[in-house]
Amino acid sequence: MNFFSGLKNLQGIRLNYKMTVFVICVAISTLIWFLIKLSDVYSTEISFPIKFINPPPGKILVNEVDSLITLNIQDKGYTIAALKYLRRSTPFEVDMSKLRLHRKGRQYESRINTITWVQSLANNYGFEGEIFYIYPDTINFLFEGEASGKVHVKPNVSIDFKKQYFLYDSIRTEPSEISINGLSNEIDTISFIETEHVEFKNLDDSVNVMVRLVKPNVPGNVTTDPEMVKLIINVEKFTESEITVPITEKNNTNKLRLKLFPEVVKITYLVSLKDYKKINPDMFKCTVDLSKVDENMNRKIPIITDIYPKFVKIIRLQPSEVDYLILK
Repeated sequence: MNFFSGLKNLQGIRLNYKMTVFVICVAISTLIWFLIKLSDVYSTEISFPIKFINPPPGKILVNEVDSLITLNIQDKGYTIAALKYLRRSTPFEVDMSKLRLHRKGRQYESRINTITWVQSLANNYGFEGEIFYIYPDTINFLFEGEASGKVHVKPNVSIDFKKQYFLYDSIRTEPSEISINGLSNEIDTISFIETEHVEFKNLDDSVNVMVRLVKPNVPGNVTTDPEMVKLIINVEKFTESEITVPITEKNNTNKLRLKLFPEVVKITYLVSLKDYKKINPDMFKCTVDLSKVDENMNRKIPIITDIYPKFVKIIRLQPSEVDYLILK
């Protein structure tokens, strides 16, 4: 039983060996056949991407130009295979600064025969075979003069402050104004440039970060200089305080003699801790407008806070209106 089992295993090993040798021979034959075929000469069409760089100084390309160039190439199989599957994804760069421009009204024209690119294409992609045709055979360029202008930067910010913390002054950017460049009919429609949206939550400290500017939503290629600005948000801790100031009169064109009730007003305001000791009553001026007085009707006059420090935030006035008595 063991003898027959061993014989069977030996036959299986020999069969596997023969099968392995057969597969290797087929693979080598296929490889040799493939190499022979690749050494043959073939003719085919191959398209290459084009990238246009370096527009003439002060000029903007305004027409659409071909993004692909197609060649009918006759070359060895391995060269064509490399072109089709390995190299053609790399764009062929065309330097537009070398174009000869001809003025036509407010525009500038130029034309190039693509046959002049043949040698550069061959050097760039590494083929030596014959080229039967190239398409398109001509590419036309149309340029317009570049215009520039200045616009303000508008911060696009969402802020949620921690309790007792507030914005100390206005949100600003450095620089607050930037240059834009593009076609005149496009940049004339732009009144400001926004920053990318930035969100801050539970903010309790000042912010000083660089943010990108959002490209204007216009058809052409408008650029900004710079492309980033510094976003500055000054944050301070505030406290609530009160101060009492006298009420003064204004616009007494009828020369009325009035008695106000009351004659003072209590102002409740928020102030940052660093400015708390700066506050004094002389910094505030609350008035009543006597042009609003009606001698025939007894009504209240609203109190107006005409002057107060820029670094405080008025919460309320007590009272917000005053009664008055006209003295004869």
